[in-house]
Amino acid sequence: MKGKEAKIILIREHGNICFLGGEISKKNPITIHHLVPVRMGGQTVLVNLALLCRLEHDMFNAIECCYPKTAEELNDYFRYFKETHDLKMLKQMREYVLSLTQDLGYHVEERGKILTLKRK
Repeated sequence: MKGKEAKIILIREHGNICFLGGEISKKNPITIHHLVPVRMGGQTVLVNLALLCRLEHDMFNAIECCYPKTAEELNDYFRYFKETHDLKMLKQMREYVLSLTQDLGYHVEERGKILTLKRK
């Protein structure tokens, strides 16, 4: 399955929502995140994908570099969210990820047409 096709199906199934509560915009478009990374044999199949805005995807990747165990827990949360659409948990995870990225020294910058995560 191609990424674009998978993204359309995921949006149809779960709504146009970032699983980390990011605000979808032209500067922060929705992307697909592989729960098992392609580099580790993960495939582009619906069960292995989550919807994340670009900025939130960058936040996940920054956390994964420093806290691999936390990244695994976030992937477990994505699986849970796909089943439940638990908006209370989404809000809690959003706050948690924002706190972690801030603790890691990152901030958001507007770079032309896109929002980016930059280290201070």
